[in-house]
Amino acid sequence: MIIEVSGLRKDFTVTTKVGRLRRERTVVSAVDGVDLVVGRGELIGYIGPNGAGKSTTLKVLTGVLTPSAGRVRVCGLDPVADRTTLARRIGVVFGQRSQLWWDLPLGSPSSCCATSTGCPPPSTPPGCAPARTCSTSTGSPAPRSASSPSGSGCAGS
Repeated sequence: MIIEVSGLRKDFTVTTKVGRLRRERTVVSAVDGVDLVVGRGELIGYIGPNGAGKSTTLKVLTGVLTPSAGRVRVCGLDPVADRTTLARRIGVVFGQRSQLWWDLPLGSPSSCCATSTGCPPPSTPPGCAPARTCSTSTGSPAPRSASSPSGSGCAGS
């Protein structure tokens, strides 16, 4: 298994002001009782409302946060104890980091998006490429567009 999680719990201590000088501590469970198994080649979606614990779970899976309870294995490694080794094997970007595109070399974003959508990378810069076609997930040709919302240059992806 690539990911094995059983009984995962992550608690945070929240301090609130009570009166002028006193503070009160409350324990809040961000994640409670998550069991998850993902095998090699499986693809999952992890969705839920704001505050449901999605990001906290991913941070535990990557070793950024230590779980309060439960067992976690990713690629056969303990994410906290083997964080450096695990970081070399996986990649994760938290939040909507669209500004990261500016940090990539000129050719990287288009080839990255093209690879993830199954379309060949454009051979000329966006805006200069003539209309071409590539196949969509259904196998039918789709018009090639330099201004598609996905940034891949492949309409319909």
